[in-house]
Amino acid sequence: MHQLYQKPLDRALTLSLVAAGIVLAVTLSVTSTSQAMASHGDLGWVWGSNTWASSGVYDHTVASGWYTAIITATVDWRLNTAITPNFQSSGTREHHYYDGSYGASGVRGWANVYSGLTGCASGGTVTGNCNKTNTTATMSLLYLNNDVSPSAAEKVKVASHELGHAYGLSHSHPSSCWPQAVMNISVWDDDITAVDIGHVAELY
Repeated sequence: MHQLYQKPLDRALTLSLVAAGIVLAVTLSVTSTSQAMASHGDLGWVWGSNTWASSGVYDHTVASGWYTAIITATVDWRLNTAITPNFQSSGTREHHYYDGSYGASGVRGWANVYSGLTGCASGGTVTGNCNKTNTTATMSLLYLNNDVSPSAAEKVKVASHELGHAYGLSHSHPSSCWPQAVMNISVWDDDITAVDIGHVAELY
């Protein structure tokens, strides 16, 4: 089960956390061998319209800071990987960001992903209804939690992480130590790293 992201209590505790989930942030650039050794896997689907024109990202958020974070996340994925999300205010809209008060449980966000009317993921949990050999995802609803008071950097991480899930990326699971990666739920990074780039390359 791929559940929602919870913020680690501290750096020492993060090494003992093995959760399935979604998101958060600091800015680091990593090119160590541990990244190359990371195994990624996927959530069972690939994105159906992975082009600049048709993979539109739309911002429905109202709280301060999310707009900038979503643009940053969109551009970071597009410039550094083979996926091509495009932030736009009109036209084709496939990725929809919403924010709200979803409880102070530590959960920072989750992704609901659909292939037509079929749910691939709901409430942050993979349904098992989508298979990348014959199913492509066509819409995502990405929810961002205001109740955990995310910083500006954390908002970028949340937005980027959830968009990665929409494209079918699971969490990064290294073979030796936790690498810095947007798709890592225990070691924080709001920048796309070599781990994330490799993750996309394996799926696309």
